[in-house]
Amino acid sequence: MLRDDDPHETAKWLDAMDELIARGGPQRAEFLLTRLNERALDRSVRSTGLEAKKLEIGTSASYCVLGSATCTNEQLLANFPDRTSEDIVDRTGIESRQWLGPEETPLTMAVEAARKALAGEDLSLDQIDAVICATTTPISAAPSLACLVHYELAQGKPPNLIPCYDILAACSGYLYALHAAYDSIYSRPETKVLVVTAEGPSRVIDRNDFATAVIFADAATATVVYGPNCRHKMKFVTHPPVIRGKPDDGSTIHVPLLGHGPITMSGTKVCFEALRNMTKVLEQACAEAGITLEDLDLIIPHQANGRITKALCGALDFPEEKVFNCIRHIGNVGASSLPVALNLLDKETKYPRIGLCAFGGGLTFGAAVLESR
Repeated sequence: MLRDDDPHETAKWLDAMDELIARGGPQRAEFLLTRLNERALDRSVRSTGLEAKKLEIGTSASYCVLGSATCTNEQLLANFPDRTSEDIVDRTGIESRQWLGPEETPLTMAVEAARKALAGEDLSLDQIDAVICATTTPISAAPSLACLVHYELAQGKPPNLIPCYDILAACSGYLYALHAAYDSIYSRPETKVLVVTAEGPSRVIDRNDFATAVIFADAATATVVYGPNCRHKMKFVTHPPVIRGKPDDGSTIHVPLLGHGPITMSGTKVCFEALRNMTKVLEQACAEAGITLEDLDLIIPHQANGRITKALCGALDFPEEKVFNCIRHIGNVGASSLPVALNLLDKETKYPRIGLCAFGGGLTFGAAVLESR
């Protein structure tokens, strides 16, 4: 068996190559050279510690911005005279939600969240190697929201040429963006990725549609994803996120482009698909992290609806006190839901292992296991 660190063994291979050239011609020699190159690459990877099991990738704290306009249940009831505030709480678990103010857009919130993240992490823009934005409500197809965020952050600074792109995966967008950032850092461990989420569904809901008007709200977040050279800056170590998709014709959840109609949603179908798929994908994420659901200290599901969160506890056979619920005064903020929840965790309570799971239109779903530092 060839030992990669033994020069005498390598010399034997080179002698063998000479013999093969003499007996078998250049094709055999080319094969042998290919094998030697593969082994050299393997040895290089091992020497830099880049095996999947040893590469530690993690995230900063989540930095959040909520829409500045508070909309209470009572304010919505003018459009639903046969409903009460208690009806809304019973169906959704929501008492109030934050909507965009008159001068706000998903972009303004995203830029504010990104600036908070850079300041909070003591980073400059030129230390960021990519910007990935998860959104369901971009203000344009091009430029992407990520490019616009980069432009605003770069004002007055020399431009740096880095990847900037959007991910449209609805409410699973944060996990999809985290997955993309994870892959980027795995291939280049020294990089830092700014993951931004930005949602402004209050601009595309029909305020006369009870099924959607009482649910959705607006928020943006920013998180820095670090590689192993920045362990000291990680708040959470992230196991590889698991993301999945399922074909759908748009009848479950449909979010149109701005000016092309309102959000539509089939509540019953959403509940069924959300419970089934969040349960399945969270179990997969735990298995890939080498743990079981019982090993989790806290589960943070997408804050879609208080009823769904409660039903998820039963579906997972997990105690309610260990399933985080912050929807009461936030509402469903789409891709921003999970990082907003992480931001709202009790700073005095330690959660060694946290399971994230989300479901969104598309259909999309995802999960990840975080370990607190």
